[in-house]
Amino acid sequence: MISRFFNKKVKVERLSLKGGEGEDKNTQEWKQISNDLYCHIQTWAEGEVGYEGSRFATHMLWCDISEDLKEGDRVIDGEQIYQVLKVENLGIGLNQHKQAGLSVIVSE
Repeated sequence: MISRFFNKKVKVERLSLKGGEGEDKNTQEWKQISNDLYCHIQTWAEGEVGYEGSRFATHMLWCDISEDLKEGDRVIDGEQIYQVLKVENLGIGLNQHKQAGLSVIVSE
């Protein structure tokens, strides 16, 4: 099964409104939605990560199909931060999983 390759544990954050009262109630902030998403991340393309404001997938992530991962989320692997560009559910056969294209935001 493909799940045996999910040997990396990462955090996932999603942009949301602060809410509440006051001037900053409509301010967006990153909220952690998972502290233990088990996955496999692999380098997809080295080099350029963007051109005139666009981003390219530099890495691919595979995880369980039931995980809450959406386009626009951030995946944090230690000091490395990725933006989720695209998510696909590959739900055919015995190896059902999610596949996500990632772009490097911060690399230390």
